[in-house]
Amino acid sequence: MAISVSNPMLKVYPEGTILTSGFSKWLSAGGWRMGYAHYPAALAPLLSAVRSAASNTYSCAPAPQQRALAAALQPKHAHQLDTYIGTCCRLLRAVADYCASVQALLPYQAQMGVVAAARLHGQLHAVGVKGYPSQGAFYFMPDFEVCRGALAARGITTGDQMVGAILQEADVADNA
Repeated sequence: MAISVSNPMLKVYPEGTILTSGFSKWLSAGGWRMGYAHYPAALAPLLSAVRSAASNTYSCAPAPQQRALAAALQPKHAHQLDTYIGTCCRLLRAVADYCASVQALLPYQAQMGVVAAARLHGQLHAVGVKGYPSQGAFYFMPDFEVCRGALAARGITTGDQMVGAILQEADVADNA
């Protein structure tokens, strides 16, 4: 497998850069939970130590998945892989844009999960919380900076504390 030299660290420090990637997000192969790590030859002792420790913490992916990924990563399939990834990014971007558009979603009352997400986005926007859709997936990243003062007055100064308060106040989970 050819390792991409587009990674900036590989260009400036190739002998000390460990390159890792996962296929679930990178190849839109959700659920496969497969990835790789490329260690340069200079870090062979570290690779050996990691292999020893990791062998007790990971499981083996099914052989058909391993073979499919090994074939997909061959240089002769690079163009097909690039096309597939580009198509997935465009599709997920369209989903993200669609979900971020409250006006576009409200007519679809039958899709309650989507409508609930649109309403939540609308409620956040109404109180000044900015939202940033992802560049290639369907995630939505809210920026709660506008709420910092009010949250701090309640003793909430970290993301963990905020999530705990949300779960407890929405009676979703016991925050023990």
